[in-house]
Amino acid sequence: IYLQEKKPKYYAELVESGELNEHLEKINQQAHDMKDRIVERLKKDSEEWKRMEEDEHFDFMKKWQLLTEFGNIADEYIYQDIIYA
Repeated sequence: IYLQEKKPKYYAELVESGELNEHLEKINQQAHDMKDRIVERLKKDSEEWKRMEEDEHFDFMKKWQLLTEFGNIADEYIYQDIIYA
């Protein structure tokens, strides 16, 4: 829908050439790869994450919340760098 609304000429070119699905699959894979890299970097740079990794009795819910936060941060980068670029 984004391409249809914001880049209609490009969308039409992709549809006419039969390359729309290939393009969307490529963007999807790039987004997933980028998210994995960003989340791993955030985990590596987070002192709180490191403490939880070392603690055998860590709070699972707190760790899950932090991981969700990292995912949300990664999503924002992806939207700006890949999806809406």
